[in-house]
Amino acid sequence: MSLASKFFCAASISIPLLLSASGSAQTEAPERKGPDCKALLEGHRGTFQAVQSAGRSIWQLFDQFNATIKTANAQKSSYRLFRKDGKMAEAENMAAQLDNTWSELDNLQRQIVSQTHNGMSAANAWCDAVASMTAVGCSTNKAQASCAKSQSQWSKQSSAPIMTKTQYATTWRKPEDYKFDPPPAPCPAVEQASPEPRPGGEVREIRGRAFVVRGMRSYPVKVGMKLEPADIIAVEDGSMVQIYLHESGVLKITEKTKFEIPKLQAPETESGSFAKIGDALKKGLQGPSLEVKCSGGGGARG
Repeated sequence: MSLASKFFCAASISIPLLLSASGSAQTEAPERKGPDCKALLEGHRGTFQAVQSAGRSIWQLFDQFNATIKTANAQKSSYRLFRKDGKMAEAENMAAQLDNTWSELDNLQRQIVSQTHNGMSAANAWCDAVASMTAVGCSTNKAQASCAKSQSQWSKQSSAPIMTKTQYATTWRKPEDYKFDPPPAPCPAVEQASPEPRPGGEVREIRGRAFVVRGMRSYPVKVGMKLEPADIIAVEDGSMVQIYLHESGVLKITEKTKFEIPKLQAPETESGSFAKIGDALKKGLQGPSLEVKCSGGGGARG
């Protein structure tokens, strides 16, 4: 049972019921002229009804407050979802609705606080009335029980967390909840052009001795050495060099062989023996490797 419903039930005792004890006391001793307890209690009817009214009001306010909390939670969930999906126009509209709901919660909380103070004052006034009737000799056992229960319940409500909450007096928004710029459009995909074929190559492996003739100078072959078009690789007897030609494949040169790194030219533009060797290299390099082996000191050039 909610706090407000307890107030309502506690305040639902009727004035005639509260009078029963005092009325019977007068009947039992008619020879003694005492206070007119019934008239006194009737005179405090308004005070008692104020306690009843406060209980009903606080009950209604709590019902409204709880329903508004549910509305605010639903709006906040929708708002977060709109932002997550990039629907900034919908998010901005929902944020405005939530602002209004938040203000309504603040107003309801203020009413609850005010009504709590009113209820406590009504309970105290009723207890003062009961005490005054008791003081003149009226039997007020039931009225005293009603007074004690009302004071206890309103006292608990006065110390409830809702009485001191301040969250609804400020905005629910964080700094980012004021920005509704649309998310940046994704950058269009840029097709990367295929890399241009690169002439030349690189030494991958060497066993024995070999040299690279470049122009008028020669250099010992080393692993990782970059090879340029027109470089001549001279492999000595009992030696081997493995090179990688860009965009072609691996070439293995053995024995007493000389090999010239070809220039990047279409095979059909070549002529003579160079064109034939170029065609053979192009065809052979489609596999994992090509071995060129010459004997008797001969060489493959170009």
